[in-house]
Amino acid sequence: MLMFFCFMFFCGMWVFCSKRKHLLMTLLSLEFIVLTLFIMLYFYVYRMSGSIMYYNIFFCLLLYVKVLWASLF
Repeated sequence: MLMFFCFMFFCGMWVFCSKRKHLLMTLLSLEFIVLTLFIMLYFYVYRMSGSIMYYNIFFCLLLYVKVLWASLF
């Protein structure tokens, strides 16, 4: 599973580095990288579900994303 996430991450990095002329492709590749990292963190927390500390880290991340999203609008 880790190899799959690493492959997705590096595919996003490759598209980000190779498509500099097209702004939309650059932004979509950045979004793809962020979503890949978020899904990777979600599966890491899901796998380590025995500890309450990992739930706290995950929900703090969700709160952080919500605050950032609210600050944009």
